[in-house]
Amino acid sequence: MPRPASDKGDLAFYVFVEDIEALDWENSSSFEQSLPAGMKAALTARRAGDHSEPTHLVWLDAIEQNHFDSLNWADEACEVNNPTQGAQRRADLLTLDPERMRTLILLVDPRAEDAELYCDLRRAAWHRIVIGDGEGTPVVIASDFEQALEGDSEVRNMLEADVCIGEPLQRLLNVFNVDFVPDLRLDEYGSPVQNRSPVPEEPPGLMDLLVRDDEGESAHDGNDHYREPPMQMVGD
Repeated sequence: MPRPASDKGDLAFYVFVEDIEALDWENSSSFEQSLPAGMKAALTARRAGDHSEPTHLVWLDAIEQNHFDSLNWADEACEVNNPTQGAQRRADLLTLDPERMRTLILLVDPRAEDAELYCDLRRAAWHRIVIGDGEGTPVVIASDFEQALEGDSEVRNMLEADVCIGEPLQRLLNVFNVDFVPDLRLDEYGSPVQNRSPVPEEPPGLMDLLVRDDEGESAHDGNDHYREPPMQMVGD
């Protein structure tokens, strides 16, 4: 298991927003009982820090910024249906250090203390965040989604969050894609399909989901409480 992030002080990560879900507080007692251990730990930490009750769950894939920035192949081309480049990209991805990659779970209330920090979080988008022990929003950190849910994780605080732009974003998009898989077609949620669906140019963010809720369009997906964790980052 990767060494705890707390062993290394404040850490900067690049994170990919796998999903954003509305939390179902209509039956609060049964909802809390249904939460897995990792999410309960995050909720307990929020309450201990006098945060408001969370309204949304955010799943994040994370890679340490220092590790990613050190990749000397992150700018190399990998074109679709180029066998040579595809084979090289597969080999490169296998060199990623799993101890420098994390799964994060955030329970947030973007209308309260989290508004400035999280209003730009969007599905299928890259951000740069800083995690540490200072004042911030509790976040569950684990080696993978299963451990995050089961509580084999730690809770620290998210101190900063910014949308990735420019060169860092281009390098992230170049590394974490599936162009090395021949003839692969994905829908807008990253699932293989026979006929590819168009990917929305601007996926909904937290504030967009809140507007939908205000207008009577629930952002919840219909499940009673929470969904199974999404797929992890390519290369895990």
